[in-house]
Amino acid sequence: MRYLVLAGTILAVSSTHLAAAQSTSLEPLVVTGSRTPTAGFRLADAITVIDRDTILASQANSLAELLSSRAGIEVLDFYGDGSRASFGMRGFGENAASNTLVLIDGQPLNNPDIANPDLARIRLEDLERIEVLEGGSALWGNQAVGGVIHLITREAAGSSVHFERGSYASQDARARAAVNGEHWKLALSGSNRQSDNYREHNRLRHDRAGLEGSVKGRLAKAWVQAEYSDEELQVPGGLFADEVAQDRRQSASAYADDFSALRTLNLRSGLSADIGPDWHFDGRVSRYAADGRFRLSSRGFASDPSTQERRVISLNPQWTYTFALADQQGHFALGADLQRADYRLESQFGVQSNDQKLNDLYLSSLLPLLSPATLSLALRHSRIEDLIADPGSFAVFPDGKRFSHDTTSGSAGLNIPLHDKLSMLLGWDQVLRYPKVDEYFGSGFTPDAINLEPQTGDNYEVGLRLHGAMLTGSLIVYRLDLNNEIVYDPNTFTNINLDQTTREGVNAQAQLRLGRISSVDLAYSYIDARIDGTERIPLVAQQHAQISFNLNPTAGLHFQLQVQGSGDRLPGGDTDGSQPPLPGYGVVNLAARWQRDNLEIGLKLANVLDKHYAAVGFEDSSSNQVASFPLPEFNGRISMRYDLP
Repeated sequence: MRYLVLAGTILAVSSTHLAAAQSTSLEPLVVTGSRTPTAGFRLADAITVIDRDTILASQANSLAELLSSRAGIEVLDFYGDGSRASFGMRGFGENAASNTLVLIDGQPLNNPDIANPDLARIRLEDLERIEVLEGGSALWGNQAVGGVIHLITREAAGSSVHFERGSYASQDARARAAVNGEHWKLALSGSNRQSDNYREHNRLRHDRAGLEGSVKGRLAKAWVQAEYSDEELQVPGGLFADEVAQDRRQSASAYADDFSALRTLNLRSGLSADIGPDWHFDGRVSRYAADGRFRLSSRGFASDPSTQERRVISLNPQWTYTFALADQQGHFALGADLQRADYRLESQFGVQSNDQKLNDLYLSSLLPLLSPATLSLALRHSRIEDLIADPGSFAVFPDGKRFSHDTTSGSAGLNIPLHDKLSMLLGWDQVLRYPKVDEYFGSGFTPDAINLEPQTGDNYEVGLRLHGAMLTGSLIVYRLDLNNEIVYDPNTFTNINLDQTTREGVNAQAQLRLGRISSVDLAYSYIDARIDGTERIPLVAQQHAQISFNLNPTAGLHFQLQVQGSGDRLPGGDTDGSQPPLPGYGVVNLAARWQRDNLEIGLKLANVLDKHYAAVGFEDSSSNQVASFPLPEFNGRISMRYDLP
């Protein structure tokens, strides 16, 4: 087992966390985008922090709905409820879930196979903040190619009840009971979510139960979390253009028996401790178990029910040394990311059983310089081993075969203050994605065709960050060069490596405060993502824009008007640009939130102009048509939350 060498952390725009319209005295923000809690550090990273006030003001009920308005994040939502959504950053379309790393409290949610992370169990009210780190990072390793979305949960809060009712017979009931001692906290939570959803044959049921507790002493803190979820979803499939024109809510008869069911058990524990005046230890252990059943058909091919199992164990220790340099604080951090994953798929084609071992060691540093500029560096060595066994009817490795790869990557970033309210950020970092355990199949399903290499590349960024009394904002310009990008070739039914691909883009966002009670938020992103420099990458829109008007007329009352738009995008699988693109769209949303003492009431009206649109569609090779997934028309919901004294 080999470890480590090379350089890096990140760069570019430490863009603004959207401050409240009213002037408030805030505690120093602790940002963990550097893999180290760094209160007061000026990180040379392209980090956007979405704080709790912003989350609550949006009245979003899913992570997909919240992030759809963020610059640089491409949300591919199949049904409009976030239950089957993926997030793309820097132009990856169908492969978005394999190139954007999603974490919760440092634990990766990405799977060893190509399935999307299980995001349906994420409750926004449980989040303290969300950190969006643009660009790949040697700090986080495998799958952090386009960027990192880091979900930071709240510590065990008080007791509360929450109820929500909305369109399409949707309802959401949640309860939380908590007890706190002087040095300990314990909380039990549960929820039930049900909805018919917008489409026919798309009913959703999701149950969740959680237990969390912590013990805190003078120098150390230990915590543990357990979460069980059970979800059943009817799958309506895509619709051709004539079917959408006839009834955009229908489900074709080919999908009448299709479904997706998933049961998960997630156990996490951690220990944080101060070791002397300058050293700190943070260690985490997690185990994720998922048992899925599904039946997913296509036109002209009725599949049989299948089962899918995942078992993932992770160990993530980190030691941090803090020091003073040039009257500023800096740090060094040494850590490891160790993961073991077992994946098993049973379908009508046979049994596929794959194991994966991932061993990473990294070193990061934040160095204050004169002026006062800051330099961030990181080092990572990564090794992966896959054991692929596929004795099914399309057997490639009936006796099993091992694949192993070693990769060294790094990054570096520089934060240069140009003025007391303006700073410049420069950076370079190397990115990495290993082949997924179910991507190892070749043309004609023969072993000779298997030759997948890790996807690597370089990300270059330059940015500006402005933080003034009335105006805050950021601007990032980037270029991402990839070698051996892993893509699916529909002509040969094979996963292949491309020679070289390039993505160039701009992300910009700003907040303008218009006096004490109002503000305007703006976000814009442009990306040129192409295959071999010619055809656009499917399911990637070149432009996104969003503007939000926020009004706080009195204490505890907030209104938000949001307009967001997206350009057109090619349907999935259309690598030669032969199909008409999915049209661009603009959507208007309204949100209101009223809070007094322990009571909070919220209202969300989505797509108030009744726009007919779809964000996802795929080329159907058998009919040479595009099957799209229409999203909801005008809809609304109302919620009530009460915090028990």
